Amino acid sequence: VVSGMKKFKIEWSDKSYRIDFSGSISMADIDEANKILNGDERYYSSQYSLWDFTNADMSRIVPCDIDSAVAIDLGAETTLKHHRLAIIACTPHEKYITKCYVDIMKGHETTWSFGIFSNENEALAWLHA
Repeated sequence: VVSGMKKFKIEWSDKSYRIDFSGSISMADIDEANKILNGDERYYSSQYSLWDFTNADMSRIVPCDIDSAVAIDLGAETTLKHHRLAIIACTPHEKYITKCYVDIMKGHETTWSFGIFSNENEALAWLHA
């Protein structure tokens, strides 16, 4: 449930988590979610995650905004060595922004694996392959 100013919901499972964003979001919303994740001990034993932007409007986010997410994730990678991150992005803008994030992470020779998908079924199939 989205409550107050929160534009996301985090669900934890065994060795994984899912985060669903909704409404008009900014990079500050993604940064807030990252802070919550990094503050939870389950994050550092997670093997994969699903980031779902299906119900979110990312139009306020531009490529230069994603530097904070990259910095947080590169820092987390020092402990969380192997992680599969599936992203559901539906609109051309969402796909562009998420691809920028993935490309920057790969440019830093991350050990994480990434997939950008148009729907949940594709994302889950990739995560569990």
